[in-house]
Amino acid sequence: MTICLDMDECLVYTEVPETSYTSSSFKEKRGADAYRRLTQEGRVSLEQQGRDADFEIDLPYLEEPVKAYKRPLVDDFLQEMSLIADIVLFTTAADGYAAEVSRHLDPTGSLFTAIFSRSACRADSTGGAREPTYTKDLAALGRPLARTVMLDDNFSSFLKHPENGVPMVPFYGDVDDRALPAIIPLLRGLERETDVRLVLKAKYRVREQLLGAVRAEREKS
Repeated sequence: MTICLDMDECLVYTEVPETSYTSSSFKEKRGADAYRRLTQEGRVSLEQQGRDADFEIDLPYLEEPVKAYKRPLVDDFLQEMSLIADIVLFTTAADGYAAEVSRHLDPTGSLFTAIFSRSACRADSTGGAREPTYTKDLAALGRPLARTVMLDDNFSSFLKHPENGVPMVPFYGDVDDRALPAIIPLLRGLERETDVRLVLKAKYRVREQLLGAVRAEREKS
């Protein structure tokens, strides 16, 4: 089995320096937009709350380092899942940023069997958007879709493969978050399935939720 893991707001939460948050397009688009919205609403950053980051990332296009906070028990989760599946980090974030985060999550290079970042995603500039959106396509993995699971906090990531999706609650630094250990029993059970899509389709009904969101947007317009 292959488990594709999203990065921003799924495995880690990163805070861009306040002086640079308008230049956060290197993050996954939803994560960058969420950061801007939270900042504009006056949310107190984790650093301002006195929280120590799990690690920091220096990026050449920022004057200050990005502070990263791991989702609780992410290290244990990755270790355990690596025993039952090939783990792939699949993110729409910029390549260099994704590489730095993955280096901290997997310092020995023994957990992730592959890393797919923005250059492996399809850019879509339709609709007059200033910045393109990026679409994840599991076909890029070259692995059987019947044995591929996709964990993501962004529903739009499931557009091409809704039956492979496992929706996750976004992570913004909550120390009491337990979303990762809670999903382990499901993933263990999927290891025994010849087609994980049958189980996930019945459990999450992602396709129906996506269609419902499209209808709601059309009604608004």
